[in-house]
Amino acid sequence: MVEYSTNASSWTNTYSAIEGSNTVYARVRDAAGNIAVSDVLRFVLNTKAGTFTAGLDNNSNSGALTDLSTYYDTPTITGSGSEGDRIKVTMPGTGEVLTTVVDNNGLWSVTPTLAIASGNVQIERTLQAGNAVDATINLAVVIDQTVASPSVSLLCDTGRSSSDKISTVGNLNIGLIETDALVEYSTDGSTWSSTFTAQEGANTVQVRQTDKANNTSTPTVFSFTVDTGKPVPTVSIT
Repeated sequence: MVEYSTNASSWTNTYSAIEGSNTVYARVRDAAGNIAVSDVLRFVLNTKAGTFTAGLDNNSNSGALTDLSTYYDTPTITGSGSEGDRIKVTMPGTGEVLTTVVDNNGLWSVTPTLAIASGNVQIERTLQAGNAVDATINLAVVIDQTVASPSVSLLCDTGRSSSDKISTVGNLNIGLIETDALVEYSTDGSTWSSTFTAQEGANTVQVRQTDKANNTSTPTVFSFTVDTGKPVPTVSIT
């Protein structure tokens, strides 16, 4: 007769494993009453794969939270899973491999020690109760640390020369702008605005862009003249 116990003192002829950690002993009793007890067996039963997510940690994501673009070249990769699941992360460019275990809050994170390149960060999960990878996530991370200075010109140069930077309107043509970048203007180099209105006469404006990875370009300085033909009033004291 075979009997089972979870504490080596109370025995029963049936045994059912529970979700999570299990400890079980087994013993055999023959017809003569002789008893042989097995060594203890400890194992984990995990029938619930649970969630498995991965992404850039908010503090490592210099752009929008979901765009996977950042100027940090050693970004923290974080995610969720079931407690005890084993996580293996392979970094692009360097091939650095980092491993961790999902904690009791269902969270995990790793930070590379070497600067990575743009590419797929591969995350593999092995369940606590398993020995083989059961799920993989590839994060297409972009390491973006540069942004070009904008090109600036008059949208309509109406002076005698097409390049004398004189216009009756003063609207600007801004080029070399990245997709989803923020364009800002300043007349003093310290206060910036998303809009600019030229004034009659001489104008000097600085233009910069901030890309979706939060890189800000060197400003482009542009000077021009607005001449609408209207007289500019002057005041003098005599």
